[in-house]
Amino acid sequence: MAESAKILVVDDLEINVEFLRDELTARGFTVFSASDGEQALQQVVQEKPDLLLLDVSMPRMDGITVLKALRADEEYRDLPVILLTARRESGNKVEGLDAGADDYITKPFQVDEVIARIRSLLRLRQIQADIVEKERRLAKVEALRQTLATLSHHINNATQAILGTAQLCELTKEKPDRLIAISLHQTARIKAVLDCLDRMVQHMDLRTTDYAGEDNRILDIEEDLQQRLAELDSERGGKDAAGGQGAP
Repeated sequence: MAESAKILVVDDLEINVEFLRDELTARGFTVFSASDGEQALQQVVQEKPDLLLLDVSMPRMDGITVLKALRADEEYRDLPVILLTARRESGNKVEGLDAGADDYITKPFQVDEVIARIRSLLRLRQIQADIVEKERRLAKVEALRQTLATLSHHINNATQAILGTAQLCELTKEKPDRLIAISLHQTARIKAVLDCLDRMVQHMDLRTTDYAGEDNRILDIEEDLQQRLAELDSERGGKDAAGGQGAP
């Protein structure tokens, strides 16, 4: 990401902006600029930069005020910001870091140092983004695992109902009518579960371990299954009431 990143340079001195633009562009960065704090905030919204080089002393709105405004906005709270200033007092550096700056460089500076710090911050941001993405994928895989466990539970219950009824018929020498009725009902439940599973697999395009789509569709499929199972149980209950038998 580093060399293709978008950098917003904010400085009220055009000579500084041009110098940084030339050096950064020569290294493959895309550079935007602003000459004061208000324009900087507008550019952040319009251009969505990957990092800011922000001068502290500017008219209308200084760099610290810009930084505080960015950190107060959830969308830009993690945007990497390097403060550039001619002030060398430690109190100014502390103020900038307390306001949320990721780094602080005093003028005059060596351009190679600026480039190195930019690359370091961009690498760190990419690592953080990778961690968030990995956690998001793991959460989705865990949600899928729980869904599959639920489907397995439904199938297990249905097969146990069939097996239990068959064993009861064998022990009591009961006529097989009850076994047939239970088997048909539970087989229909198993088919509903398998149909749900098939729809889930198709939705995920057979990429279970890499699945990172929206969870809403999976939830919709699960809700459809629960409704279908409830309908099957209701139908079975009606038949049992008419025939005087209870259904497991």
